[in-house]
Amino acid sequence: MRGYSRAMRVRTLALVVLVVSAVALTARPLPSTEPPSVEELLELYRQRDYFALRDHLGGIPESAPTGSAEMRFLAAAVQHAFNRSHASNQTLLELSAGGAVPVELVGEARRLRMANHLRLHEYGPALAVARRIVQAPLGRPAPKLVSEVRNTALLLAALADIPPQQVAIAKTGRINRRLDGRVPIEIGGRKIRLAVDTGANLSVLMRSEAERAGLVVREVGLQVATATGKPAVADVAVADRVRFGTATYRNVVFLIFADDQLTFPDGTRIPGLVGFPMLEALGEVRFWADNTLEIPARPPRRKRFNLALDDHEPLVRARAFNQDLVCRLDTGANRTFFYSPFYRRFRERIHAIADPQKVKVGGVGGLRKVEVFRAPFLTINLARADVQLSRVDIYSAPLVEGAEEYLDCNIGRDALEEFRYYAINLRDMALVLG
Repeated sequence: MRGYSRAMRVRTLALVVLVVSAVALTARPLPSTEPPSVEELLELYRQRDYFALRDHLGGIPESAPTGSAEMRFLAAAVQHAFNRSHASNQTLLELSAGGAVPVELVGEARRLRMANHLRLHEYGPALAVARRIVQAPLGRPAPKLVSEVRNTALLLAALADIPPQQVAIAKTGRINRRLDGRVPIEIGGRKIRLAVDTGANLSVLMRSEAERAGLVVREVGLQVATATGKPAVADVAVADRVRFGTATYRNVVFLIFADDQLTFPDGTRIPGLVGFPMLEALGEVRFWADNTLEIPARPPRRKRFNLALDDHEPLVRARAFNQDLVCRLDTGANRTFFYSPFYRRFRERIHAIADPQKVKVGGVGGLRKVEVFRAPFLTINLARADVQLSRVDIYSAPLVEGAEEYLDCNIGRDALEEFRYYAINLRDMALVLG
């Protein structure tokens, strides 16, 4: 779904619950013969190509940098993307204190601060920034930004009195996963099986499941657009205690949807999702080929930095047709698929290997038919490994009706599960295939 701010995106398997204003991607490469201009670097930020932006900035800044206001803003964006939220907010605060933020970046700088606070579970400070954006909008994207942030503020207002999420890991342990990818967790003493979804910006529960677990649902009326264009409404609940394998959490936020919104026409029910905030808190999660999920008590240090974050959404760098791609890493999706920006970039090559077909997509709000080009196979390079995908769908138009898209693809479990294991380390921002 799409509908409020980029800080609150949730994806549910085939269902898309997106909350972002996306910028259409045209071409990623920058000229290599001379250093890129500030405007070219800002365009990389708009395209969410944090990997190229980091490379051009010479790495991830450890502290607030010097230089022009635009370059300091971009440094804060890179800190944010590679999960250095405290450092990012410090850079933004120093930039703001100096009064040097260009007017066209003021709104986006504040949105970035709000997103950092939200990632740190600092709901009150996030709400204060959200209200400032709504009450004093500045910058070119203000009308759209204000509309998105006003909706996000509904959620933040409902959480303003909630302490930050905490987690304690007793020891390294493994959890059995069913073939559908669901794992057991315990909420309020009630056991339930949820899917593990890195593409979900917040954890999710059906309303009936939340009520069975004894959670108090806080009415929010959050407007969320769906893959069919029909709006859905979400509320929120906070679990005081959640057990997930050897990890025990406090103050876990769940988005709450009506049961029929998480029930597909074929009767399939999605009782809920373990989303990004719970996974990020663990440092690292390992998915093994024997259908177990491992939570290490002390994750090793990783140095690949091949993951980035767009607010809560993990992005991964990949390659196809000898060009870099920026893709979502989505353990809630069975299969990898490609978005319309990828189609536009490689139209001729795609037409040579794929046939057009009509397929049904949907989730919350129902189903609709869209055109795809289906390739019998496609090879990508992911985390230093060549991965051959089969029966690959490439969408020629936006998956969410009327939306702009900026990612090239959505990396699903089919690209990951041919390996003995894959590890997702959100502390050091690394995807490891082993």
